[in-house]
Amino acid sequence: MNVKRILSLMLAALMLLGCFCALAENTESVPEDPVLAELYGDPIKLSDVQGTYEYIMDMCEYYGYDMTREENVAMARGWAMEQIVQERLVMRYAAENGLDQFSEEDLAEIDRQNEELWADAVEQYVSYYATENDLADENRMAELRADAVKYYESNGDTRESTVPLLKQNIITERVQAALAPEAAVTDADIEEAYAAQVAEDMEYITDAAVYEFWIDFYGYEPAYMPAGFRLVRKLLLEPDAEALEAYIALNAEWEEQVGGMEEGEQNEAVDVNAMEARLEEARLAVIASVQDKIDEIKAQLASGVSFEEVMSAYGAESAMQTEQAANETYMVSKDSIRYDTAFITAAFSLSVPGGVSEPVVGSEGVYLLRYLGDVVEGPVEMNEERRTALYEQLLENRETQLLNDAVAAWMEAAELTYTEAGEAWRIQDTVDEEETGSPE
Repeated sequence: MNVKRILSLMLAALMLLGCFCALAENTESVPEDPVLAELYGDPIKLSDVQGTYEYIMDMCEYYGYDMTREENVAMARGWAMEQIVQERLVMRYAAENGLDQFSEEDLAEIDRQNEELWADAVEQYVSYYATENDLADENRMAELRADAVKYYESNGDTRESTVPLLKQNIITERVQAALAPEAAVTDADIEEAYAAQVAEDMEYITDAAVYEFWIDFYGYEPAYMPAGFRLVRKLLLEPDAEALEAYIALNAEWEEQVGGMEEGEQNEAVDVNAMEARLEEARLAVIASVQDKIDEIKAQLASGVSFEEVMSAYGAESAMQTEQAANETYMVSKDSIRYDTAFITAAFSLSVPGGVSEPVVGSEGVYLLRYLGDVVEGPVEMNEERRTALYEQLLENRETQLLNDAVAAWMEAAELTYTEAGEAWRIQDTVDEEETGSPE
């Protein structure tokens, strides 16, 4: 991979429709401000590209590139210049087509967005530095918010300086919208994209635990369902609180001292049999505290009452056994990372769909689970929600591509001349990885 491609990835969020805040000008450290180039007769000064250049240098160094090498420095300069030229060409198109004008309502909305942007930035600073004691002290919180403003202003960011950046972002969005009528997404495009997504998910979503990880930690809904899942419904009984607390504490102690031991391993400091006996005694105490309900539930089920009706009648108040809860299903596998061991054990104690498990003690209380059936392995059917999301994603990609193509054409035709001082900032051609000292 070459440096130019790496930089394109790093700058993807900043190019055109991205956030321009990271590209704020930095003129304080520049003793002189020579003109480096002229674009249609308008000067591009060192101060115009300095912030972008420093950002690119920092990012390259962060990713392990040797930025002491002159060829890498030259590439960073070229990319900084290219970024500024592209921004100005977008603004030039906007001006020629009346897309750079703002009404009073527009300006009011920009002010609102700016205040929201600053409020979020200040709160992020505060949440990073505030201690638990600070959170309860209004005076200390006020000090931290003031510190946040000072910190941002020391880096050249003020409420006044972010307004032009917001305007630039809005203008760029308008330019993209002006070019968007040529963008189109067909049903065939959606089907093709979804098939590609399924194939990719099949490669990376290798088992149930990975599937859950992608959903729970990244919010990504895979288009492929791996094998090993089954569907269950849960009836939760709320046992005696002290009995449950004692069991949970003993179970945690057992996991710490015994759970990690290899089969046949001995630990003279731990009497495994005695600890397991104590744990079983604690488990039985939890079950005993709801035994009357368990007996009634079994009798109800034996008489033909549905599991869902029993859930509504006997479920713990904390489980919110509403009609919706009574129809809620849980997708669980033997490798699930969402549920405790007791829940998984109960879910896989049954071999026939429709069966109800014996009561099992877990972290929430006592579970009884009804086995509904297995989840079919394979591609997930594309519902309307997925189709709409994919359509919007494809359309956005094509609109962005139209803008990028337009900018590339404008770059090709642009009247861009460099001064003697700007020769070192001339836009560079691609440099191979071997020539740039990129990380292995």
